[in-house]
Amino acid sequence: MGGYYSGYMVNNMQKTHVYNTTVYAKPNSNITLSLPSTTTTSPHHYYRWYDYDTDSKSTLLSTTLGTDYSNGRVAYGGGTLIENITYSVPSNITSDAIACDVSANTDYNLSGSTLTEPTLSYRCIYNIRSAYEIADKLKIYPSSGTSYLEEYTIYMPSAKLTNANDNPRVCLKYNADNYFGYNPNNGLVQGGYSNFTLNGASEAFTSTNMRFCYVSPGAAGTSKTITVTMKCQNTSNPNRTSYNTYNIAKFTIYFVSDLPMPYDNLTGGNERRSISYLNNNYFLLSKLDFDYNTVPATAANNMYASPLPWDVCTYGFSATTNRGFDNKVSQWNEYGFYKTANVTNVSDASANYTWYNNSKSEVRDRKYYDSNGNQAGYFLYV
Repeated sequence: MGGYYSGYMVNNMQKTHVYNTTVYAKPNSNITLSLPSTTTTSPHHYYRWYDYDTDSKSTLLSTTLGTDYSNGRVAYGGGTLIENITYSVPSNITSDAIACDVSANTDYNLSGSTLTEPTLSYRCIYNIRSAYEIADKLKIYPSSGTSYLEEYTIYMPSAKLTNANDNPRVCLKYNADNYFGYNPNNGLVQGGYSNFTLNGASEAFTSTNMRFCYVSPGAAGTSKTITVTMKCQNTSNPNRTSYNTYNIAKFTIYFVSDLPMPYDNLTGGNERRSISYLNNNYFLLSKLDFDYNTVPATAANNMYASPLPWDVCTYGFSATTNRGFDNKVSQWNEYGFYKTANVTNVSDASANYTWYNNSKSEVRDRKYYDSNGNQAGYFLYV
């Protein structure tokens, strides 16, 4: 276990990338905790759901999947996926921390009844808080005021790619159903797509999108404001005409002339992000790259074997060994370093690579073009 990093955290847990989120919940309710990515396109060979503060089984978690151990609810081997679990919210909840250790790797060991965990891909920590906490915060952001719970300034391209299906988007800190407010009778009301209003966005929230606010691009040099409000109705009123409205978020968006560019633009001579343009118009003072070695790409070295520092990323690292499935390409909620993509016998299907967009176009890193094909560094693929 712990194949990437030496030593342990101060609480003797394995060092790994960590995803942290806050979940607001009504006391005396049952909620579902879900991993940020699911299905077989995600790391799915080991799960351990547990009380993060005690590193042991939580009596507040329930599922019919997996096996109860003293240190949590565990599934391993790839046949059982505990991607969701039920959490029973105590009546006196103030805060609690539930975690799930997830791994795409198979280097676990079962000796008798003792299971040694594999090298982890990442750890999800769910900080459970009372819904009254965020409802109290929203009290100072009524719709009659000009301040918002969340305020953002965004610089956005003035056009989208011609083949893009959707408009650009900005997003709330949480899904709409993770916000709570008070109605006029001080009853607690949960947010959702039906009681959230988006002003200035190109689309309203739906049952499948309660976080992303889509924006129709404007001319370069112009700006746009998007506001998000939540209506908390008094449901005991037969006509439901009594309600409080709260200011959730404000996005101030400035449109700029820099346009998104596909990969092919990076080798052209006229594009401001191309290698030739940068070399001809700027003086390099410093750089950050992933050129861990610069030897030409082969099937053996195309995928880099070491991750970023454990405490600087929330995604899981795609390992070169002990991986629970054949595809070497990073899956949902993973990242990896590669010299090439879709190069014959190096990074194509024959070498166990199935790339997400299924494109057959070759992709290489910048070092390859800087050196006229004599060297190759790595690019980050997420």
